[in-house]
Amino acid sequence: MLAVTALGSQAVLLVVAGGAVIWMFLSGARRDGLLILIGMAGAELLMPILKVEFHRQRPEPFFDVIAPNSYSFPSGHALMSFCCYGLLAVVASAHLEGSARQWVRIGAAVLILTIGISRVYLGVHHATDVIAGYLVGTIWLAALLAIARV
Repeated sequence: MLAVTALGSQAVLLVVAGGAVIWMFLSGARRDGLLILIGMAGAELLMPILKVEFHRQRPEPFFDVIAPNSYSFPSGHALMSFCCYGLLAVVASAHLEGSARQWVRIGAAVLILTIGISRVYLGVHHATDVIAGYLVGTIWLAALLAIARV
């Protein structure tokens, strides 16, 4: 679970998203790269604002895991992984057909859900923190994708 939760860490997600943006800009998919850049920047801005606004204390962690110094609500891992892996799945599946499109989406969903579960399992978040992170990510990406279509 520690390895899974690491896949949702801010450092890993910024490297993944940054690498994807650079690759997309270099390969001529500037619109897709810009979409991921704006999506991740918005998530990075939303997360600390919401954490400070709600200032919910973290539960006592399990397994001698060191709790982060930030507030618990909403889960940054859930929000950021939803935005990063969700956007990557949207962009990748737009260029695929048939079952490959569905497998990319299913793979992203499983990864995102597993990261959220790992946060609750390790005891650094309440389940409602993770659900809130997913909801904020859903709202942010839905708004971003709606604007991108216009």
